[in-house]
Amino acid sequence: MVRYLAISKISAEKIKAVKPSTRLKSSVACLSGDDQDMSAYMSKILKASGQAPEAVKRVLEINPEHPVTAKMKALYEADREDPQLTVYSEMLLDLALVAEGGKLDDPARFSRQVGALLAGDKLMVSE
Repeated sequence: MVRYLAISKISAEKIKAVKPSTRLKSSVACLSGDDQDMSAYMSKILKASGQAPEAVKRVLEINPEHPVTAKMKALYEADREDPQLTVYSEMLLDLALVAEGGKLDDPARFSRQVGALLAGDKLMVSE
């Protein structure tokens, strides 16, 4: 559970909480909201109609059984200040946004990071 706190500190300006998911089976992360929060789809509709919906922080749900979660746990246990944790946390949020059809703040950074992962390279902070 401690590693979820590390993710929430890193992403606190974008998400309201991080919690283990009981729903995810093959995906590593998803975004959810409280019952009274506006859905991402409704926000998208309002934006398309020219309205400016109030920004809502979402809950980042993490699949505790996913191999990425295990890797992050190992990084955290080895060094709680490892800069790789920041990169992985940002990528989890980006992956959750992509999965729901959302728009990334920095798609070029995300593309570089995915390319680095596919090549087996170490991820760099603030590429």
